[in-house]
Amino acid sequence: MASPLSPRSLFAGNSPSGRGSILLALAPIAICVVLCGGCQSNNRAPLTPVDKRQESPNLIDPVALRGTIMYRARIALPPGSVITVQLLNVSIADAPAAILGKHTITTTGQNVPIPFAITYDRALVKPNGVYAATATITINGRVAFRNTTQHRVLTADAPKDNVTINLDPVGGN
Repeated sequence: MASPLSPRSLFAGNSPSGRGSILLALAPIAICVVLCGGCQSNNRAPLTPVDKRQESPNLIDPVALRGTIMYRARIALPPGSVITVQLLNVSIADAPAAILGKHTITTTGQNVPIPFAITYDRALVKPNGVYAATATITINGRVAFRNTTQHRVLTADAPKDNVTINLDPVGGN
């Protein structure tokens, strides 16, 4: 016959209290799972602020960085060209920039200047951080224009609004 505290009696529901015997038996396993859960390795990168924002589109303190896209070529963009403007946190050297906001525009034959507004979370901008705006124009799936110089924004002496991003042709454009 099993004693009142043996594993057999716990699973049979014969614990001294008469309740929770299975929970009592599983508690050590649950503790091990919780404690060891952080030890397993996965190959996924940790979520960046933009990943969290994409999962939950609610921003804590939404604001917009506004500006215009410019390029020197005297051509109108063909309809269907895609302009992508991003606000990046470039504070950490030699690390990928975190995307704080993004605005995508599909053109209908416009010419420059082309206005944009990037919505971002002001709570993610730190006074001592370094932030930059970047832009590309893709025509028929190929990058045709991009900025080749960094356009710092938001902190220090950098503009906080009405930013002009100058783009240069890529390759043989």
